[in-house]
Amino acid sequence: VQQKEWSIATAGRQPVYKLTGSMISEKPLVGRGLNSFGEDFFYYKAESEAGQSVRLLSQPGAFREVHNEYLQVWAELGLLGLLLFLSLLAIPVLRTILILRDEKDEQRGYWIGMLTIGLIFISVDCLAFFPLHVSVTAFYIVFLLACLRFFQDLSQEESRIAAMFTRRNTLVAVAGLLLLTVGVGYVQARKWAANRQLEVAAFLLERASVGTYTAAQKRVFADEALSRLQAAEVVAPLMPVVHNLRGSAFMTVGRYPDAIESYQEAAQRIPSPEVLTNLAAAYIANREFDKAEEAVTLALRYEPAYPKAVGARDYLARLRE
Repeated sequence: VQQKEWSIATAGRQPVYKLTGSMISEKPLVGRGLNSFGEDFFYYKAESEAGQSVRLLSQPGAFREVHNEYLQVWAELGLLGLLLFLSLLAIPVLRTILILRDEKDEQRGYWIGMLTIGLIFISVDCLAFFPLHVSVTAFYIVFLLACLRFFQDLSQEESRIAAMFTRRNTLVAVAGLLLLTVGVGYVQARKWAANRQLEVAAFLLERASVGTYTAAQKRVFADEALSRLQAAEVVAPLMPVVHNLRGSAFMTVGRYPDAIESYQEAAQRIPSPEVLTNLAAAYIANREFDKAEEAVTLALRYEPAYPKAVGARDYLARLRE
């Protein structure tokens, strides 16, 4: 902080906040579209004058989130979306303050206050992270708001009647939480299974690239990796990393047009220096040097120091000499 290295001090967030502010200034009212930030940010950083003037932390991937819920909502949904988001956080807190001012029951006041503190924590947390994008946190927030609404609406007279249903309500709540846990666990288990297949595929492709294997042996590695990727895609079809690894598998066995198609699909879903450099390598292998140069140039516009992209650029320069 004393050296004014804000990017390092904020784990790379400060320049992302700055660029997101520039993106917001272009469409402040209506935003750029729900879930559009990841792709839009990459191209804004790579192609705009504002993006070129900002240095990000060096990394092979690209920022997919702002790490600030308020800025991301504003960038994607505009000022109207941000105002709605703020109202959803602020209105329960303001209403609680009015209720606590006149609350006589210490027990109810305690629970209303504690639940409100939880909501305030989420609001503060949104400044540096994206808690509402995490499924478990989202369920927690819904539960918190439901409890807060219950205690706010429960009058002194109603409390005696509500006490009669405490056991039944507890059983219903436990059953609901169990069902919710099973549902969330099932989804997470499928993601874990897909990630496990991806890890094995990546390991096989790495072994094929660094080992002194024959072409036939490399084909065995690649075929097994493709089988693993197919299994991962069946379980979790929306994971874009599948296409990147599939392109690497096709490169291993010399199926360059197929590799290009897979890398293009990956670049559309997760544009990043790594994916674009992989695409450039596939173009080079297929002797499409102009397209390779375009991909490398775009990768270096986003991350000028990315080593693999620099190496690909230098290799293309030697080919043209």
